[in-house]
Amino acid sequence: MGKHHLVLGSMQDVISGSIIEDNHDNRYRQKIARILLKKGYERNQIQARIPVVLKCDNKKALIHLDFLIQNQSKHTCFLIRYGPGSIVTRRTPSRAAAMLTGSPLLIVTNGEDAELIETRSGQILAQGLEAIPFPEELPEPGTTIPVLSAETRERCHRILYAFEINDACPCDENICYLDNGDYP
Repeated sequence: MGKHHLVLGSMQDVISGSIIEDNHDNRYRQKIARILLKKGYERNQIQARIPVVLKCDNKKALIHLDFLIQNQSKHTCFLIRYGPGSIVTRRTPSRAAAMLTGSPLLIVTNGEDAELIETRSGQILAQGLEAIPFPEELPEPGTTIPVLSAETRERCHRILYAFEINDACPCDENICYLDNGDYP
């Protein structure tokens, strides 16, 4: 159980059906998952807790992204990043994550509000939870982020490492440090 979350018990994940910890963050994630299902997404179009290994110099750590949405052809369409508090502070690391996953669109949300962002430009296209697109509004197949250069990929890793690892709460059990001895 998380050391810095108020644990309220357990609940069933609406996407996978597995039992997960009932805490405030997971309640918001489940709210987002229910919105996706209500908008018409099939469970097989929604990937949850996507593992990403971040590399920064000689340091490595594992984080999980919240939701990656694919169209029926299995093309990545958008990434959803949840985090409590201000959405504005989550734009930069979320854009880096969206670029790494090849997501042309990004939803940044705190569970109460959201922004739909065009990944490459950072332009805010819409606001509010209703900005989450319906399946028929998804980008055309083949609309993805161009293959990232090694320099851009490294920059995205550094941004995510700075925001997600260096700025993490020392008691955060959702981060896994990988053989680099750089533990808080």
